[in-house]
Amino acid sequence: MVAAARGRTPGKRALGLKAVGRDGREATRGQIAIRELAKNPTYVLPPAMRGRLVPMRLVLVMALVTADWISLLAGPSGRTLHDRCVGTRVVSEPGAA
Repeated sequence: MVAAARGRTPGKRALGLKAVGRDGREATRGQIAIRELAKNPTYVLPPAMRGRLVPMRLVLVMALVTADWISLLAGPSGRTLHDRCVGTRVVSEPGAA
């Protein structure tokens, strides 16, 4: 999982963003791992099942992405569903342009 490096994926790093805990401290590796699994729980499927469940996996992923966008846009805190589940939020890094 790429995001385990200080709560930043390459895209977040390029935009000067990072995931932190509710208190603003750096998110723990456990929070980041659970955050990534909450974004796509099909990661935990055994490799042999991943190919067989492509249509179901696609529907699940699309449903989660839709729920994330709805929670991001409709929620007062502007946090995605997976951030709410884990207790993280995405913030701008100080000094990021």
